[in-house]
Formats: sequence, C-alpha cells, structure tokens
Amino acid sequence: FSNPIMNGGLFAMSRKFFWELGGYDLGIRIWGGEQYDLSFKIWQCHGEMFDAPCSRVGHIFRDAPPGRPSVKGDFLSVNYKRVAEVWMDEFKEAIYKRNKHVREVDAGDMSKELEIRKRLQCKPFKWFLENVAPDLVERYPPIEPPDFANGT
Repeated sequence: FSNPIMNGGLFAMSRKFFWELGGYDLGIRIWGGEQYDLSFKIWQCHGEMFDAPCSRVGHIFRDAPPGRPSVKGDFLSVNYKRVAEVWMDEFKEAIYKRNKHVREVDAGDMSKELEIRKRLQCKPFKWFLENVAPDLVERYPPIEPPDFANGT
C-alpha cells in the first residue's frame, strides 16, 4: 500500500533510481530529516513508495556513521532546514513558524540538491500534499493548536 513517508534507512529501491535521485543529501548529518528528504524526493520526482507488510528488514544502529566525522551542535535543525528549503516550497514556513530558530540556522550549500530537483523536473510540494498525503495537514497541523487543558 502507498506510504507518503518512510524511515530513511529502510528503503529498498533500484540502485539506478537511487542515484538518479542523487542518493542521500550529504549535507544531512547523523540522522533526522533523511526520511523526509528521500520520501519527498521519491514522490515529487516521479517515483512511488509502498509498504510491503510481508517484507523483513533489519536495522543496525551504530555509535557513529562510518566515514563521517562526529557532528556537534544542533544538527537536527540543519537537517530539517535543508529538507524545508529544497522540497517544501512555500510550505517551509510551517517549519519556521513551529521552530522559529530553524530559519536562522546555516544549513550549508544546498545547490546540488536544488539542481537535482530542477534537472528531474520534480513536482511542487503542494502536489505532494494534495495527491500523496491529503490528510497530512489535518492529522499534523502546521501550527500547533492551543492546549486543550494544562496543569499538574
């Protein structure tokens, strides 16, 4: 069955298609955001993604990713800003409204990712929301609703 977003380390796809999409964004550090990056990239760049309930996948966590230096600081904000700037078009404002500090983060050079999107003539994020995940905004509102109640 169709799936809008998959964990970034649990994909099975042809090597050819993976590299046509540019592989993983190497500006994304450690973990966090790669699931959105690759999922948006697949859907918006003319692919499809499906869950296969009968499949078996193993995932091994490591202390540090091989070949990458340890990253200090707020790497998650960098990762999410990269995804927002490359794939989410005007909807990136939802990320910035929810996490104001992300707007000011230096996310590095994104020109390679933007060039891939342009070269592959990828669809806009609005298309993703309307055709792949039409209930996303309803289930996960871009602006957090006010607390129903609070206290101790």
